[in-house]
Amino acid sequence: MRHALRALGAAAEHTLTVGDARRDIEAALSVGAQALVALFGYLHAGDRPTRWGAHGLVRAPEEILGWLPAAR
Repeated sequence: MRHALRALGAAAEHTLTVGDARRDIEAALSVGAQALVALFGYLHAGDRPTRWGAHGLVRAPEEILGWLPAAR
């Protein structure tokens, strides 16, 4: 995640990430980025995404738009 941010010249605090695995959320949070759980992703029956510490949960891709600064 740090490498990707550096390569893009992006600041973590201005970055929104979307993932469907706990490790995706942990990686985003570890660098200070916002993290959303994609409930439409490849979740396993035993996953508990509400416990991953993400900033939010999205049920469909279009819900991500509401998290973008220009959309607020």
